[in-house]
Amino acid sequence: MAEINKDKRYLDEATEVFGQAMSIWTITESPERGADIQNSLGGLLITMGKLTNQSGLFDKAVGVFIKIVEVMSRRRSPLV
Repeated sequence: MAEINKDKRYLDEATEVFGQAMSIWTITESPERGADIQNSLGGLLITMGKLTNQSGLFDKAVGVFIKIVEVMSRRRSPLV
């Protein structure tokens, strides 16, 4: 919706919600659920970067995706 309307307000609200979710399901304590949340956050950061032309948001997204890969390796989660 925010992408269509170019309204950053919805994206900011989603960022807050993901932050709350990450405090409940941490990527180290609940790897699969935490990785799902982190993946959604990474996608959100990419969308925000596209809409606002802030390259720092793309860097943050890359950091989020790298964190997922570090936790969800084949050694730690062989089914992934």
